[in-house]
Amino acid sequence: MKAFVENRFGLLVLVVVALSALYGVAFVTRPAPAPPKAEGPRKVAVESVTAVCPGAKGEQVNVYLPGRLSREVMKDGKPYVTNGPGALEAGYTTRVTSGSRRGLSGVRCTEPTQVAWLAGPGPADADVILHLTNADKAPAQADVEVYAAEGPVSGDQGRGVELAPGEHKEIDLRTLAPSADVMAVSVTTVFGRVAVAARASMRVGGVDWLPLAAPPATRVVVPGIPGGGGRRRLLVAAPGENDVTVKVKAVSEDAEYAMKGREEV
Repeated sequence: MKAFVENRFGLLVLVVVALSALYGVAFVTRPAPAPPKAEGPRKVAVESVTAVCPGAKGEQVNVYLPGRLSREVMKDGKPYVTNGPGALEAGYTTRVTSGSRRGLSGVRCTEPTQVAWLAGPGPADADVILHLTNADKAPAQADVEVYAAEGPVSGDQGRGVELAPGEHKEIDLRTLAPSADVMAVSVTTVFGRVAVAARASMRVGGVDWLPLAAPPATRVVVPGIPGGGGRRRLLVAAPGENDVTVKVKAVSEDAEYAMKGREEV
């Protein structure tokens, strides 16, 4: 009888151990729950935009609102900072209306950005002033790098430009690269947010704001090149450490063709 009881309990222990082993195997091999399905990209309306319209010291600058005849007048040369609906702020433009540089030169008011690129004439041919604006209530810092035909030329002089909350600074790029004929400029925000613009006054006459350029990429499309008289120049910069070859094509309404003598740069 005693042997029977011992055998029965021994069998029970074996069954419990076996069931535990099976449960453990089942638990380990159970498939993980499927992750939630990721939502695809959606288009949403821009609710608010901060735009900075650069000013000019000693000159009156008008800021024109899109679709309206009204304007804001800046007499002290300080930048005009506005916050509002995205559909409205995105179309603000600024134009100098007094002083020796008045005329048709104008620029779209820009939004603060992490990295900004500009390309245009260098300090050897023009007086180029870089405008940096911190429109926020927190401090900001930016690094300015100038590239010429021989590569980076500004060294560490443009690094660590500090802007207090609401501060605007103008940097004469001659102090960073005095001998460049043409140049590309990058402004990288280290922390905070900085709005960037630049104005070039040619030595032979004429003044204009430099539009923001496309960031470095393997393919870039430059739209809206106007016809008529005058020269058209394409400025290409390679900020990396290696030489690059660029293929240039012109695209018209019904064709795409290589430019004679300029198939590759």
